[in-house]
Amino acid sequence: MTRNRIDLVAELLRFGFVGGLASAVHFVVAPLLFWYTSGGIFAANAVAFAVAFVVSFVGHRRLTFRASQPDTQSLPRFAAVAAGGFVVNNASLAAFTWFVGRESLWGLALAIIVAAAFVYLTSKFWAF
Repeated sequence: MTRNRIDLVAELLRFGFVGGLASAVHFVVAPLLFWYTSGGIFAANAVAFAVAFVVSFVGHRRLTFRASQPDTQSLPRFAAVAAGGFVVNNASLAAFTWFVGRESLWGLALAIIVAAAFVYLTSKFWAF
């Protein structure tokens, strides 16, 4: 295996770890809010997304991409990436909800996976 492939595999593993941690935080917070508040799945998803954003930014900046630029550059870019990821996440959630005809945690899980792919690519090639 070439050095470039090894580096890519290592980066993908780091991304998976950080993304998995952020997604776990998201997927713990969202159901708790969904079950114990009256805001519905979309409000629960929005709050959980914000909590997971902090985990994601710190982890990807320091571990996944080991960014060298200052936070003043990477934070606004990653915020834009995350906002795009949020749009992708909610569009996926809305599509699944419409397709099955009801709110579902399965739809939330699928939306998180779709958004993760978007976030990886835009983070790698633009934010960090």
